Amino acid sequence: MKVKVKRSLYIKARDGSTDRKKFALNLLELLFTADVLRSSTFMGSERKKRLCPLRTSALKATIFKEFPAQNAEERPQAGLE
Repeated sequence: MKVKVKRSLYIKARDGSTDRKKFALNLLELLFTADVLRSSTFMGSERKKRLCPLRTSALKATIFKEFPAQNAEERPQAGLE
């Protein structure tokens, strides 16, 4: 799935990131409002909703495109889409 983000915002998020974790946080802030992030988790729970799985899949793919895994332990695990 393609998630549309202004190119200038994407570049700012990428260029302001020195590692995968920082890039992920920057992208989360672009893709979801603060209210959604406060009331949701990646997988959902009894008290919190699940973040949009299509957006989180796109997020994960983009993160690993920009910051490729160096070994098998770093690769995305099944079920975390």
